[in-house]
Amino acid sequence: MRIRHILTSLLLILTSITLSATEDESYHFVSGEFRPFTSEQMTNGGLTTEIIQSVIKGMGKTMDVSYLPWKRGHLKTLNGDFYAIYPYSKNPERLKVWHYSEALYELEEIFFSLKGKALNYTSNSDLQGLTVCKPTGYNLFGLKKLFEEGLIKLERPPDLKSCFRMLNIGRVDLVMTNATTAWSMIDNLGLDAAKFSQIDKAFEKINHHLIIPKSNPDGKGFLEGFDRILTRLKAEGKVQNILDKHL
Repeated sequence: MRIRHILTSLLLILTSITLSATEDESYHFVSGEFRPFTSEQMTNGGLTTEIIQSVIKGMGKTMDVSYLPWKRGHLKTLNGDFYAIYPYSKNPERLKVWHYSEALYELEEIFFSLKGKALNYTSNSDLQGLTVCKPTGYNLFGLKKLFEEGLIKLERPPDLKSCFRMLNIGRVDLVMTNATTAWSMIDNLGLDAAKFSQIDKAFEKINHHLIIPKSNPDGKGFLEGFDRILTRLKAEGKVQNILDKHL
């Protein structure tokens, strides 16, 4: 009986240790500069980071984030240096390589131009001969097809700041991104907002996600737990509260 009692006690101790280790599990994620969604300089790392932090906390885990240029963070995550990267939208190439969380929120990709060259955009044929700027590593969505068809020209600098600087001096005709990021970028660069025009017709409606390489054997299971908590936080209005605070 005494031996059985000792073994039972040891089993309880080992179970407690295992549960504590699981609960204390920490994840190292990576992101980049993409205000107001992610930024090392923003409170709580920006709205996307704050949403993900809330989900991870709800899972009983902890996380830390590194901020790197997008291409480097992307490659390092694929190589296993980081557990996940965010925020990313879907395209067919990425879906072959990455597991995606449920949508964190929805956005519209729209065009920005100089006011003196405002575009009447009703269909893609209105883009004929124009040069559109979208940084390297960013999702091109339907722009890739329009470029391959010869309808538009593309400029792909290393970051979104370069796109708006190029637009400011007339080196490109259009920049495509979401409205929140665009006006934040214009303000942070110290550019004259009165010079720019927002074209409200959406080129693409998108979602942002947390993504994990399919080469990570635990990634799919992690995202199942992540999505459960994300869904709960949305139902409770907590995700919308974070969006309202930042936007």
